[in-house]
Amino acid sequence: MRKGNPYLGGGRYIQNKGASALLGSELKRLGATRAFILGGHTALSIALGRIEPGLNEESIAYSIEEFAGHCTIEKCGSLREKAAAFGADMIVGIGGGKALDTAKMVANGMNLGVVTIPTSAATCAAFAVLSVIYAANGDVQYIAFLDREVQCVLVDTNIMVSHCPARMLASGIADAVAKYPEIAFSMDYSADWEKSVLPSAALTLSKFTWDLFEKTGAKAIADVREMKHSAEVEDVLCTGVALTGTVSSLISGGRQLAVAHTFYDGVCKHFKAQQKRFLHGEIVSAGILLQLHVNRAEPEQIDRTRTFLRSLGTPVSLFDLGIEPGPGNIDPIFTYIRDTMNLGEDWMNGRLRSGLEGILARRD
Repeated sequence: MRKGNPYLGGGRYIQNKGASALLGSELKRLGATRAFILGGHTALSIALGRIEPGLNEESIAYSIEEFAGHCTIEKCGSLREKAAAFGADMIVGIGGGKALDTAKMVANGMNLGVVTIPTSAATCAAFAVLSVIYAANGDVQYIAFLDREVQCVLVDTNIMVSHCPARMLASGIADAVAKYPEIAFSMDYSADWEKSVLPSAALTLSKFTWDLFEKTGAKAIADVREMKHSAEVEDVLCTGVALTGTVSSLISGGRQLAVAHTFYDGVCKHFKAQQKRFLHGEIVSAGILLQLHVNRAEPEQIDRTRTFLRSLGTPVSLFDLGIEPGPGNIDPIFTYIRDTMNLGEDWMNGRLRSGLEGILARRD
């Protein structure tokens, strides 16, 4: 894990109606002339008509590569070969988290800059200076921290409001909300945590995002469902992408006791049907309650958080994820989290087990 001051987010962050149309002028500003553009099928179908006029106007040559699947080392290597053969001097990622993580890794391995255009608000991948690396079978392998910040992030609210399902926004909120209890637990109990001003700042910022989402998240989701631009949507998008991405960067120097996200990793490893069916933040959502229980939060706080997550429409139990909470299913998740996180004290493992058997075994 990289030590020292992290790179923070985007060299430029632009969020407005029609921001994706600025790609050509932003590439020109960055000195690029040949862009290798990768994205998912749906993302490209949404974005290409918006970005191509500007690319042509600025005489930017470009190659389009359709992306599918996971961000793997093998896939990134293959895409680097294609980008090099094209003579790319800038990588552009369009789409959701895995496509954007892949674009960032391709650029990092070629010592090139990267511009991101998110078409989903389900993660902070457009802004965070890291990529989650998967195996080909979908197992999470590790987090790769990158050697430079994202050069530019273009958040087109026309795309986000009109083409990003409300479910993805809800998933992104849940993913972001997990940061606060994860960081708080790490600050209190991780012997390996880098005790500096940076994780302290991440804790403060993550608490701000928690409070904002709790206040406006459900309203923003309802507005997106009605394809309605609103101040709440603007705030939630910026918070989910830029502020949460900054939090992710601020904590890159320490060992985070992230029970909620390790719960996601464990589900991905042992329950492939659930990995395919649910979004990243939806699985993390249930893990938030587990995190709070391990944190020794008061039952009232856990209940309030359950009600909040319910208002977003995200899962809060194993039942919601389609996992029957019997020993045959709980044991592999418990073992994965225990062994991966190496929780240092018996009481932590005890809380982890009781949370899986109790908090996440509720059928509301």
